[in-house]
Amino acid sequence: MAKVVVIGAGIIGASISRQLAQRGAQVTVLEAAAAPAQGATKASWAWLNSNYKQPQHYKDFNIRSMQLWQQQHSDLATFCGCLMLHDERPDPQDPAYPMAPVPAEQLLQLEPALSPELAASASHARLFPAEGWCDPDEATRSFLQDAQQLGAQVLLGHKVEAITIDDGKATQVACSTSQPEQQQQQGSSYTADAVVVAAGTGCPELAAQAGCQLPLLHKPAAIVMTSPLQPGLLRHMVISDTVFMLQRRDGRVLLGETRPEEASNTDDSSSNAQRILALAAAAVPALASAGIEGIYIGYRPYPADGHPVLGWVGGGSSNVYVAVTHSGMTLAPLVGQLVAEEVMAAVGGGSRGSSSSSASRLLAPYRPSRQFQVDGSGVRWADAAQAGTR
Repeated sequence: MAKVVVIGAGIIGASISRQLAQRGAQVTVLEAAAAPAQGATKASWAWLNSNYKQPQHYKDFNIRSMQLWQQQHSDLATFCGCLMLHDERPDPQDPAYPMAPVPAEQLLQLEPALSPELAASASHARLFPAEGWCDPDEATRSFLQDAQQLGAQVLLGHKVEAITIDDGKATQVACSTSQPEQQQQQGSSYTADAVVVAAGTGCPELAAQAGCQLPLLHKPAAIVMTSPLQPGLLRHMVISDTVFMLQRRDGRVLLGETRPEEASNTDDSSSNAQRILALAAAAVPALASAGIEGIYIGYRPYPADGHPVLGWVGGGSSNVYVAVTHSGMTLAPLVGQLVAEEVMAAVGGGSRGSSSSSASRLLAPYRPSRQFQVDGSGVRWADAAQAGTR
């Protein structure tokens, strides 16, 4: 049985672990935090979309994964559509990805909770009916539970300190642990036939141990969660020109700024949370009565060209695989499936090139060896160590 160590228990690591376990691997998941779905996963809007994503291969990649959410994980995902109130971008005119202009006079029929003044002024509103969302924590835990039922070990509080490389191959992964009793029982080193690095913003440091330099940016984001309001207040995800709003099944509303100042993206103060709530209340007046449960500052991984990094690193015989992407929630089902297929083809009795032609074709644009072109988004390097919650 192939031994695979997966580093990271966010949504990407969880999905890969689940798929590996389904294919018969002996999986060990190592997560530095005391709980899964921390870091980038916790900081996600959890917006399942391929909205204006370019080029076409990347848009199609996201659409394919959205379809997997619908087909295989409909209990975890809600496809309610996304209503963008001020979208002046050119019409993509893509029949595979429907979009409907919404006249201002019809907005209140779609979203009765909107401010009438805002609705009247929204001259470029569009509805993207195929888009949806999921709860990042629920989805991640569900994937990990599936993996555990198939025999995977999920070790929390285990920070990877070193990947031992012998003759170009990873043989062991050494950890420090914040849970001494687990360290005594399990030991601090884990042997591996393959190592999958799915540690979000921690990927560059780990991949460097296998000889790969990843051009990865850390993109900060502030997420505000309100206290529960009446379920059904928002019928869709709603994006105004200042704020993203998504109401979860329990009535809580997730808020995130669409065009934040750099300082506000790293400010976890109650005053910043109140400011973001006020932006949302200007669009949806009922939010003015909401309490704030918390504000979280997280750092999202952002490859320099904006596209996923998926593949073997560190030379032709390497058994270290990196999996990191910005659109982690949308892409998790497809990335998990394709990465597991490639890893098992290599260590489960096959060879590096024995995965399906479909998987190889889909992953070809996203290899770590590609030439990265900075996408011009203005994303800056940030110190991921400052991420925290209040």
